[in-house]
Amino acid sequence: IIGQNASMLMPGSQRGAHGIADGIDANDFVVARRGGVLGTRHEMSARHADGQRFAIDVAFMEISIDGERRYTRIIRDISDVKRQEEEIKRFKVVLDNALDMIYMFDPVTLVLVYVNRGAIETLGYGREELLAMRAFELTPAMLEHVFRAHIAPLASGEKPGLSYEAAQRKRDGSDLPAEIFLQLVREAKGVGLFVAIARDLTERRRIDLMKSEFVSIVSHELRTPLTSIRGSLGLLMGGTAGELPETGRHMVEIALRNSERLARLINDILDIDKIESGKSEFAMQALDMAALVEHAVDAHRAYGEQYGVRFVVAQDADLATAGGALLVHGDTGRLMQVLANLLSNAAKFAPKNSEVRVAFARRRDRVRVAVSDGGPGIPEAFRDRVFEKFSQADASDARQKGGTGLGLSICKAIVERHDGVIGFDSQSESTPGDSGTTFWFELPVCDEPPPAISAIAAPHLSVTNK
Repeated sequence: IIGQNASMLMPGSQRGAHGIADGIDANDFVVARRGGVLGTRHEMSARHADGQRFAIDVAFMEISIDGERRYTRIIRDISDVKRQEEEIKRFKVVLDNALDMIYMFDPVTLVLVYVNRGAIETLGYGREELLAMRAFELTPAMLEHVFRAHIAPLASGEKPGLSYEAAQRKRDGSDLPAEIFLQLVREAKGVGLFVAIARDLTERRRIDLMKSEFVSIVSHELRTPLTSIRGSLGLLMGGTAGELPETGRHMVEIALRNSERLARLINDILDIDKIESGKSEFAMQALDMAALVEHAVDAHRAYGEQYGVRFVVAQDADLATAGGALLVHGDTGRLMQVLANLLSNAAKFAPKNSEVRVAFARRRDRVRVAVSDGGPGIPEAFRDRVFEKFSQADASDARQKGGTGLGLSICKAIVERHDGVIGFDSQSESTPGDSGTTFWFELPVCDEPPPAISAIAAPHLSVTNK
């Protein structure tokens, strides 16, 4: 390019820009000096040798060398900078149009440095008003020292993120219930910024209230008359009103069976609502899981016989026992409820005249209990929904096997309240190998002394499912 006209570096539309003509000579720079261009910087478009355009930053300079006036044009490729600016612009558009409230604040001063449109519209403040506030002023229930203590684990790197619920103060003085996720985004240099995403919980709270009212109606308006109906039907079946004709007896039997099924559904709905809302009290104590399993199996042998199934307690070779007592910290009645659900499920789906194996063992710092049947297995398409409420692999299962579709969901809630995990392994008839399903749960090992054997005895628990 030496000796060529400098305009070759510029696309046609850029030639002559800022007072610079196509031919770069002293006269052109005189024009540029008069136009105030010299000594300034400008963003322009340049032309690559292959014809491709790219963004440049251009500085026009006038210098004097040995009394002779010279002119220079310094060009810097700013393509990367422009791409970053475009990415930031797109990112800002996304944030501004998000429905959640998003704001960022300085980790030292706590002053807000960014708020999106969602925060402005939801809280009712103007953008400048919010940018003049400090983060803790949006949550009036938290004083500054409390707020700083709250976010300290993020600043120290102890925690990657923080999720909590707090009331956000709106401009009109009212409080808005919100779920807040907070994270410290660190820059390559410097301490970074706190990013908070707050979601309005008003609608969720309204739905929770409706749910609570529904559960209350179920509890008081349905369960009481249903108990009376069940009792009356039971008396009729027992012959209190005299011997029933065969047809009448059959109809009363159907009514009693369906009323019991409805009662199980109501009890399961109330049960899982109490557990998930934290209203259900758990009487935690040290328990010997081996004795608890033995007790559950003995209590449900007759139930298994109804389906032609035998419950067998076995030591699974795959469950490596580390020795010592199998102690867990748990609620006897609730863990019996989990075992009752798993045993009843296995009995219903195991082939007639087969065995349901119940194994237990210690695995490092956890105790595992596994219930295995030789049934048809769980279809692949259904496995992601096994522990969801009211879920059953096939609508026909509800008719053939009975159950509410809540049993496994209740099991999951109870096990998780014990800081445990629950899962399953299954081979369906359509997959290679033996069919069948093993449901298992694991609870943390407890080092407290074992209780007396009488502590394991549990009140009668009705089997529900599933």
